[in-house]
Amino acid sequence: MFIVIEGPDGSGKTKAAEGLTAALTEAGVPVLLTGQPSGGAAGQLIGKIFRAMFDGDDELAVHPDAVPWLFLADRVDHARRAIAPRLAAGKTVVCDRYWHSTYVYQGADGDWRWLKMLHAAADLPTPDVTFLLLPNPVTIMERRLARGDAPHKACLPRIKPYWDRYDRLQRELYEDIVYVGADHAVDRVVEEMMAHLRTTGRLP
Repeated sequence: MFIVIEGPDGSGKTKAAEGLTAALTEAGVPVLLTGQPSGGAAGQLIGKIFRAMFDGDDELAVHPDAVPWLFLADRVDHARRAIAPRLAAGKTVVCDRYWHSTYVYQGADGDWRWLKMLHAAADLPTPDVTFLLLPNPVTIMERRLARGDAPHKACLPRIKPYWDRYDRLQRELYEDIVYVGADHAVDRVVEEMMAHLRTTGRLP
């Protein structure tokens, strides 16, 4: 079973992925917790490039049009080397971010068709279920400010456009995307995800 946890920065998805992994393990399900960008060579390169861009280092900067290709390269490598082998061995994979994030963050012009074509051509594993954590934008802002994000990055005018793009996912992707109420504590978020897996027959 391939499970993806998605949501904007500050939605609580990383803690939710960790909590779901712990709950599945306790239920006796062999599970791998992973995420994207990955820890592989391509994923580490993305980290270096973004840190350089934030620091104003032009030597490692790339044109914005190249960024989706960087994420796709990492996603293909990660899928071939980590996700697909675990799925083939009968294990469950929980992934913090997947192609949905690329649609939201690199498809800023609103046209996702070419990104969908790229991912389809790459023949990547399709999630069995994607849990979309979408708290109120004000909740996201408060969480990000509390963790020390810069106010100009954690303000509603910056958060709301990405929130709106995440809200489009369920309507525009032919996948099993499940909204999870994420304004409350992570334990309750995990309970909702586990309940969904049980009611849909994915867990006994």
